[in-house]
Amino acid sequence: MSATYRDAGIRGLYRGAAAMVLRDIPGYACYFLPYAALCALFTQEGKQTSAGALLLAGGLAGVFSWSITHPMDSVKSRSVF
Repeated sequence: MSATYRDAGIRGLYRGAAAMVLRDIPGYACYFLPYAALCALFTQEGKQTSAGALLLAGGLAGVFSWSITHPMDSVKSRSVF
């Protein structure tokens, strides 16, 4: 890190941050949107969400996110540029 900072300054520490954000937005959206919807679905009106409902919502959202993003990641990994 010190060599990067010495050579490129503070901007060198954040090189690639915009590309990382653009990469992560679809993946997080594929996880957090279903997670929030499932938490709302599993929670009774006026009650706090149970730990089991949170675990189930997280697991199902993770499976959904993986099933959407994994094929895209596989294609990206196998492509030759």
